[in-house]
Amino acid sequence: MSNTQNMAKIMSLLVLEALFCFAFIPLCHSSDSLIESTCQQTSYYDLCIYTLQSDPRSSTMGLHGLARVAGNGLNETAADNLDLVSELLGSTNNPKLNNALKVCIGSYNTIIKVDVPGAIEAAQRNNPNLAIDYTRDAEKQVETCEKSFGENEIESPISAINTVAHQLIVILQSIVTIIL
Repeated sequence: MSNTQNMAKIMSLLVLEALFCFAFIPLCHSSDSLIESTCQQTSYYDLCIYTLQSDPRSSTMGLHGLARVAGNGLNETAADNLDLVSELLGSTNNPKLNNALKVCIGSYNTIIKVDVPGAIEAAQRNNPNLAIDYTRDAEKQVETCEKSFGENEIESPISAINTVAHQLIVILQSIVTIIL
């Protein structure tokens, strides 16, 4: 074999190696870019990034996994909100506040026990339309909770946490919509 033929083979191998490397570099970095590109399609980018990156496994997940992480984040927030509402209920003697807080307890129980698990399962089973239905119900539950204060003619002491729950629901809806 001549030097020219050896050089041609070496160059061919180098080109193939370079193509191979460039083809698989996105796989190494796709998780972070998937999280970023997914969150860019939501209304709450910073909260989305924070929520998805809170699970160290999210860097190796696809969209279905990210939907599960977003759902788990929503479920944790809803559980925290339920705990706070329960504490408020136990510390007040105001009947109007009691009525509103009891509505919120029912709403957050539905979110935790029905809506979030249903949305996660539907997304995992590749049924994004059903997942959207569950997230819409979760959204209605948060709205019902918040409206119960106005219906009892009192100011909501939990508007801020209801807002965060609503934002997490919107993030989950957005991720499920991307799966569509």
